[in-house]
Amino acid sequence: MSQELDLRGLLEGRVKTLENEVEGTRQRVYGVTLGTVTSLLDPKGLGRVKVKFPWLSSQVDSAWARIATAWAGGSRGTYLLPEVDDEVLVAFSHGDLKHPYIIGFLWNDTNRPPEFSPLLERRELKSKSGHRVIFDDFTGLQGLTLESQGGHKIKLDDTIGGMQISVTDSSHNLSLVIDSTQGTISITSKVGRIELNAAAGQISLNATSVDVHATGALSLKGDGAVTINGATVRIN
Repeated sequence: MSQELDLRGLLEGRVKTLENEVEGTRQRVYGVTLGTVTSLLDPKGLGRVKVKFPWLSSQVDSAWARIATAWAGGSRGTYLLPEVDDEVLVAFSHGDLKHPYIIGFLWNDTNRPPEFSPLLERRELKSKSGHRVIFDDFTGLQGLTLESQGGHKIKLDDTIGGMQISVTDSSHNLSLVIDSTQGTISITSKVGRIELNAAAGQISLNATSVDVHATGALSLKGDGAVTINGATVRIN
């Protein structure tokens, strides 16, 4: 049984399998066509994928297809491969079915976008497990957020009147906040404790005023000499 393809890659009536018979007939498909990813197991480790086409039998896969990424070079570039069953846009080098290229990725009714912002005020990168990089461009509410699937978050907030850099755990009990508007740095632990360790170094606290307050016991201990200096020293 054989197939022939018209210029749009549609069924014309007779089909041959891509891997076994296209090589001999040199059938050509010009333009682009849709495909669905079937395999990522590239034996050469080049980031290539195999796809199936809606106009061929589901048992027929393409040759290994290279991916046109935003940036590629020796041990560098954007490494963002599609998943199996993702829809892709495929073109063929000089129309040759033996040399497919993935030139784009497509959302559809089954695989929908991670975010919908018709005003283009939010853009997002989201991984399969749910890790996110979010770019907010709302007027007066600009910022960048890096968030893990588990809810841990780093946020660079350029909101007018509230510019902050914050690191927050998923429970919101632990946080580090650098507030550019207030000129403050806050380290908070609502549970557990905060530790500062410099095993082979020194910890220095320098400020106009230093306040140490404990709602319970307070312990100051030195394995060596303890020195307290001040214009006035009061112990109550």
